[in-house]
Parts: sequence; structure tokens; C-alpha cells
Amino acid sequence: ATIASKLPIVQYTPRAFSSVIARFKDGEESFTMLLFSSGKCVIVKCHSPMHSLYTSQRMRLLLSDIDILVKDPETQEIRTEKLGKYIGFHDWRVQNIVLSADLGFQVKLEEL
Repeated sequence: ATIASKLPIVQYTPRAFSSVIARFKDGEESFTMLLFSSGKCVIVKCHSPMHSLYTSQRMRLLLSDIDILVKDPETQEIRTEKLGKYIGFHDWRVQNIVLSADLGFQVKLEEL
């Protein structure tokens, strides 16, 4: 089965965007994870480096119980294993920071 069928918070529409999109709501906060076929993932809407670490570990825990089929290279036998055995967050880093602010007045963009 696919990740999208196992987790209701996940959507996959390859014609629109070539990644698995997982949207989380945690109380007042929300964040989104994009998982690409290359094995890379991007987590957006994090508020701090610690929040990004928290969200990445939360995502790892959600994915870890999903069953996958694995072929043994020696026996060629196909068996079911948990995805969590293979998940590791390597090269974890905060790549950019976005400032959000209210200027306190309206801006006429067409005149700017």
C-alpha cells in the first residue's frame, strides 16, 4: 500500500506536484512536509530550529509503522518490514528563515 493510503493527512497528486504532501495541525500551529522520490524531504512553517527538529521526528514516527516490501539480495525472497527501520534524517539543517511582520499600515503596491 502507499503512504498516502496509510495516512489520512497525506496527499499525492503527481500531476500537480511531484511530492507526497503531509499537512499537520498541532494545536494552534501547523506545518507541512514535502517528501520527494529522491528521499529528500522539506518541512515548512517551522518557527525555530528546535521546532523543525520536533516536526521531523514526529514525521519519522508517523512513517515508521508503514509496511513496505523488501527483497533480500541473497535469497531474492520478498518480505514485509516496517519503514521505520530505514528512516534516518541525514544532513539535517535549517536552510532558510522567513520573517513575517505587520508594518502597521496599508501599502499601495501599484504606487510603490
